[in-house]
Amino acid sequence: RLEQWAHMTVAGLQDMYIFEGSTLERISDKSEWYRKSVHVFSGDFTKEEDKVQLVDTVLGLWGIALSNSSRADNKELIQLVEEAK
Repeated sequence: RLEQWAHMTVAGLQDMYIFEGSTLERISDKSEWYRKSVHVFSGDFTKEEDKVQLVDTVLGLWGIALSNSSRADNKELIQLVEEAK
C-alpha cells in the first residue's frame, strides 16, 4: 500500500493500471482500489511494531501531497486521507 500511495502522490493516478481478468484497467476508474491504498497502517504486518518505521515516510508523502495540492490527483488523495483520519 505504501508504494501505491507514494506513486499516487508523486506521479498521480493517470499512469497507474491494474490487470483484471484479461485486461489492463485504469486505477483512476477504480476509486475503491486507491481509497484502500491510503490505509497503509491497516495492512497486514508480520510484526506490528514495524508500523512505527513507516511513520516518517508517510509524513513525508503527506508533505509532498500538500505541497502539490493544486494537482487534481493530490486533491483527491488529500480528501481521502482527511476522510480516513
